[in-house]
Amino acid sequence: MDLNGLETFLVVVREGSFSAAARFLGVSPSHVSRQIASLEEAINVRLFQRTTRRLTLTPTGERYAAEIQPLLETLRKTSEWIGEAEGTVSGTVRIAAPAPFVSEQMIYWLIALRRQHPGLRLDIQLDPRHVDVVEQRIDLAVRLGSLPDSSLIATKLCDMPRVIIASPTYLEARGRPSRPEDLVEHDCLLFPYEGYGSTWSFRDGRGQITRANLDPSIVLTDGIALRALAVAGGGLALLPRWLVAPALHDGRLIELFTDYRVTGTEPDAAIWLVLPSREHVPLRVRVVADFIRAQFEGGSPWEGRRR
Repeated sequence: MDLNGLETFLVVVREGSFSAAARFLGVSPSHVSRQIASLEEAINVRLFQRTTRRLTLTPTGERYAAEIQPLLETLRKTSEWIGEAEGTVSGTVRIAAPAPFVSEQMIYWLIALRRQHPGLRLDIQLDPRHVDVVEQRIDLAVRLGSLPDSSLIATKLCDMPRVIIASPTYLEARGRPSRPEDLVEHDCLLFPYEGYGSTWSFRDGRGQITRANLDPSIVLTDGIALRALAVAGGGLALLPRWLVAPALHDGRLIELFTDYRVTGTEPDAAIWLVLPSREHVPLRVRVVADFIRAQFEGGSPWEGRRR
């Protein structure tokens, strides 16, 4: 019997619909429907009652789900034990991370990780609003900013400084600001993430804080688009260093206010690796977590590099 069909069946039971199960599995609803139909044909039992509005388990389907759940869990644990004994790493790891960080940083790490462990399947969930890792069955998450108190196991990977940047063409045309008070004479680009007001805070080497209230010329809700606007000469932007490091390296952008630590909010923002629990962590998850931690040995992986 096809174990993938059994796994799909349990996901449909948990998610409540073929479409929700398909989103979770990263496949099409028709693929899920075919797997369920094949399973029903193989065991000659109808597992679901289907209507245009609702999907419910039949009484036999309810008992079948209850019976196979512990069996499949035992099979998964046995496979993990065999893999650990043989030193092989395989299976699916579900990772949640913000889309810009995935596209700008993590894709290079994940390619290298897959080359080391070709048996791994990485299921990346783009996570703009910090999904519930337990409810969504996430194996590990990368979080940016401040981390609220929770029962999750969090490891700080590095600080996440933000920098004010502008293009050389903009600075040639408008001049280079040197004090926070100079911002009133400039076009400022704002990224209004949650908790972010129209204020940039500057902390000097003595710890004194100066706040600049902005009247932004353009507001954009995407950091990558905001970076592109700054590169094109649209004005000054405050963005995480990891997002602008390549453009700073090749001269498309110039960092301003280098004598200050600048932030819009979250003055002690950081990058975190989050696990649902420290108990019973499968080998495949430990391998991925250790690989990500290794990228931050000695500090930020993008300081002084293109990536």
